[in-house]
Amino acid sequence: MKFLSPDSGFMRGLSDAVDAIWINILMLVTSIPIITIGAALTAGHDAARRSLAGEGTVTRNYFTAFRSNFVKATGYWLIFGIAGAISVYSWIVLQITPLLIPKFALSIVWVIGFEWIWA
Repeated sequence: MKFLSPDSGFMRGLSDAVDAIWINILMLVTSIPIITIGAALTAGHDAARRSLAGEGTVTRNYFTAFRSNFVKATGYWLIFGIAGAISVYSWIVLQITPLLIPKFALSIVWVIGFEWIWA
């Protein structure tokens, strides 16, 4: 029964998995108004990082990060959300063959920029 002790690798992994599930639930709840998705992504990343480092509780870390990064993350999300909506519109509605290469290029730039901002 050594693997059930609180300091075993199994229990630490289980604790990390439960923290990840809880962070995802918090992100889903705080992303219900679409405008707050950027702040939720930022807070989720920060809470996961702090949880793995063993700093504080997950819920407190999440809401502290959500509150402190709300304005900046929401601004970035508005820019990337509008650009993403335009990109999706161009892929679905604009079925013009000469626009295929620019659509690929803009989609790749959007994904790289999105990952760069929130990583």
